[in-house]
Amino acid sequence: MSLTKEKVFKIKNNFKSYFNNSLEKYRCESFFEKEPELVYWIDCFKKKSIFVDIGSNIVLYSIYSTINNKGTTSYSIEPFFDNYKRILENIILNNSKKVIPLYIGLSNKSYLSTLYIPDLRSSSSGGQINKPINEKGSKFKPLKEEKVLVFSLDDLISLKVIQIPNYIKIDVDGNEKNILKGMRRTLSNKNIRSVFIEINNYSKNINFYKNYLSKFDLFPDNKFNNLKNHSSVRRLENNNSECVNTVFSRNN
Repeated sequence: MSLTKEKVFKIKNNFKSYFNNSLEKYRCESFFEKEPELVYWIDCFKKKSIFVDIGSNIVLYSIYSTINNKGTTSYSIEPFFDNYKRILENIILNNSKKVIPLYIGLSNKSYLSTLYIPDLRSSSSGGQINKPINEKGSKFKPLKEEKVLVFSLDDLISLKVIQIPNYIKIDVDGNEKNILKGMRRTLSNKNIRSVFIEINNYSKNINFYKNYLSKFDLFPDNKFNNLKNHSSVRRLENNNSECVNTVFSRNN
């Protein structure tokens, strides 16, 4: 596929991305400011880690994790085809041999499903598996529907598609609970050090996440959750205080 009309944004000297719309450009230019707790969390990865990036969008955080820690392997999981195409292009652009792209969705079991897409732009988010119901519980009219293979993380590891990770990021705008239920065996493994989750409807759901993850000795990590410039401050100013990035780490 020709990229002659694509522009390249230099995020950092050795870290670049293609872009062709304002949203994609925004994701590039705000990479270090938009969600600083996520960047800091990745900065704290131990050497030679295994990172599973669920809902990786256009792969920026996966690529950053392998650049920042050259021994890290990142599995980049994304079910929206236009984003997945950009993932492949950005991997080539950055020569990111340690990023492994997977064009699939994740849930609590493995099956064939439909992805309902509300925004056709590359780098868009909000696509929903199974039903066109957004993260706030409201029905929307999809602009496009795509068939997509869905797996549980436990099944992917049993099939040896993915190595047992040390770090897991979940940013999927609504299917977080099912994804967690599909990784019970994985979370029980002591190799899991930390899980980063974008929690929607935070005040209603935070106790579920605390209770569920505590069964696997994973607890809220205030090193990241109380970061001074946490994205929750920006979201509060934008009347979006119910979407909060939260890190759960293992107590060693």
